[in-house]
Amino acid sequence: MSVNQGEKFSLIDAVYAPIFRYFVAFDRYQNFGFSDRTPKVNAWREALLQRPSVQQAVAENYYDLLDEFLKKRNSFLAELIK
Repeated sequence: MSVNQGEKFSLIDAVYAPIFRYFVAFDRYQNFGFSDRTPKVNAWREALLQRPSVQQAVAENYYDLLDEFLKKRNSFLAELIK
């Protein structure tokens, strides 16, 4: 993989990793199509989320905690959580 294809972790990766993690969470509730029209962004997302540093940035039960957070706030997304 060349540097231009994401070999090095950059500041922009650090910014987008949490956003991409939210997209994964929201796709668990319903297919919102976040990446349907952006295959390059989706490939970046997939590669970024495979990085150990990104995976270890949150607790193993991150998605469960996010579900609880959304449910407590009676959000629209909470209605979609099964």
